[in-house]
Amino acid sequence: MDNQRTSHLSCMIPDSADALFSRMADQFDRHPLSFWSLLGQRLVELTGLKPGQHVLDIGSGTGAVAIPAAQAVYPGGSVLGIDIAKRMVDVAGRRARDAGAHRLSFHHADAITFATRRRLDAILGGFSLFFIEDMPAALERFRDWMKPTSSWSFSFWSRQPFAPLGDMLLEDLGALLPGLAADMAAIRHRVADQTTLTNLFADFGGQVSLVSELHHFPVGTIDLWWDLVMHSDMRGLIERIDPMQRERLKRRHFHRVEERFGKNTFLTVELPVRFVIVKFSRRVEPFYLL
Repeated sequence: MDNQRTSHLSCMIPDSADALFSRMADQFDRHPLSFWSLLGQRLVELTGLKPGQHVLDIGSGTGAVAIPAAQAVYPGGSVLGIDIAKRMVDVAGRRARDAGAHRLSFHHADAITFATRRRLDAILGGFSLFFIEDMPAALERFRDWMKPTSSWSFSFWSRQPFAPLGDMLLEDLGALLPGLAADMAAIRHRVADQTTLTNLFADFGGQVSLVSELHHFPVGTIDLWWDLVMHSDMRGLIERIDPMQRERLKRRHFHRVEERFGKNTFLTVELPVRFVIVKFSRRVEPFYLL
């Protein structure tokens, strides 16, 4: 993993992460954004949480990981989700109440400065760790919070998601944003191959397992595809151009998609995911009274 000083947020998001993701919060638990819940459930399954465990969810969004995690650690366990976007936290709290989740809470907090007072059995993060510019430093802090036997579980894109439609949109945006190629290169830590991830986690003493999966997600209509775009971080790119250009971009993109796939075609996108599970089993030295 190269030591990039340019963060994902500074490249793709014209204002604060809180502002952008808060604007998208109300749609995050609905189709066509429902894939977040599907992949969040999958991360929890791979983690193997047990009743009674205490869990922290980094970048919890509207609860895609935290809600199934709370169900997995019930009874006796607890889950705390933290997110930098205040509106995400509010929506997550509503979803948790609707789901009847027990001992699940959400706080508006930045993972870079957050500190927990409780020793944790697990830290999870669904597509969130790569938003932290200095990931090794963050993991170093997280390691200090863990119980001797504990786990980390994070999900990453293994390549740019939403192909083939997302690739076409980036091509269309490239004609309007001359610096787009450099920006995409600067945020390449969003996508990670096996060697990159192994190197990232190798120094922390746990047993690292990587699970790679390709999910085909049914979006449906082209209008639903645009809803997905405008409720993902691709919106940050689109908002860098003026409103008139945005409308032209949308018309051009729709025309290209219909030309390639036909009108009224049921559209599907690819979700290439790499799940990283790190299991710790640290021996505790005996303590003797002299």
